Amino acid sequence: MRLLMLLSAVSALVAALPAPVTAQRSARRVLVYHDMEGLSGQDDWHTFDFDFPEAYAKGRALLVADLNAVIAGLFEGGATLVDVVDAHGSGNPEPDVPPGALDTRARQVFREKRFRQYVDLVAPDTYDAIVCVGMHAKTGSGGFASHTFAPGLDFIVNGASITETELIGYSWGRVGVPVVLVTGDDRLRADLRATMPWLEYVTVKTSTSASSAQLRPVEEVHRDMRQAAARALRELGAHKAMPLAGPI
Repeated sequence: MRLLMLLSAVSALVAALPAPVTAQRSARRVLVYHDMEGLSGQDDWHTFDFDFPEAYAKGRALLVADLNAVIAGLFEGGATLVDVVDAHGSGNPEPDVPPGALDTRARQVFREKRFRQYVDLVAPDTYDAIVCVGMHAKTGSGGFASHTFAPGLDFIVNGASITETELIGYSWGRVGVPVVLVTGDDRLRADLRATMPWLEYVTVKTSTSASSAQLRPVEEVHRDMRQAAARALRELGAHKAMPLAGPI
């Protein structure tokens, strides 16, 4: 199913490549994507899998804490609207964020029918900045729970292997909206260094294998998330959208 969603997302990404649009420096509408493999305080892969209820409950609590730290920082940085969309796929038929747990100033994005989070939300003049929380490194990178849509699957665009975070960047690059903040492990930071050097990036842990990591103190990470989120919006004009030039 994830592979079919990937192929569908690629088709949508290739379908339209409008001219780049410059991000508005004064606007502050933010869409936050969240995954679950790149959370702070997390070194157990069971925490992002719905099939392990006790561990998954801990993962949900870690997710909410990371999201709320980022949301607080976004509003400190001048956000006028913050939407949050679940882009993980834990196996839970309900959103990974429990009802009522999210900072009340933000809202979750829902639709009546199944939708492709990475491409179906992309529309001009909807958001001014994109944030990605709890993200993971790409297949073969050696990061904690590293993969691209599915274990062992690589995703190559114009000769370059890319991460899911970069796919989000290219998707929103079609309408000139930049990704401004990403949180995840040290391997994802290395993955993004060449293609998204302007990013505010918060490293939450150092990966030691695909199933282990050295954790940073959670309170310290949340402080950094809050500060980085505020800084990203205050310096929105320094961030770049990522339009793709065809042919792809």
